[in-house]
Amino acid sequence: MIRLIKRYGSRKLYDTEESRYVSLDELAGWIRAGQQIRVIDNKTADDVTSQTLTQIISEEGRKGTALLPNELLHELIRIGEEAVSTGAVLEWTVARQGASDFIATGYYFPLI
Repeated sequence: MIRLIKRYGSRKLYDTEESRYVSLDELAGWIRAGQQIRVIDNKTADDVTSQTLTQIISEEGRKGTALLPNELLHELIRIGEEAVSTGAVLEWTVARQGASDFIATGYYFPLI
């Protein structure tokens, strides 16, 4: 089941399941444990999951915990919109193959 998180204008994240505010670190921990999340903007009801996941990756990088190899990040930026439009295929492939196997094959990112 997908866990619903509401993001407020102050960038606070509210977990609707536990009825409490949560941090990006908590979201990252849940995701690592296999939980899927959906983040919606409380005011507009826009889905901001992608932005929140990107923020988690960015914060991990600031802490010195590289989640993704530089080559993969470069390629994601290069393909830009294509990555967004085919994101479902990317997500499915990573989930099925495992991230390290996926990256090692160079299946989606031939420059890796």
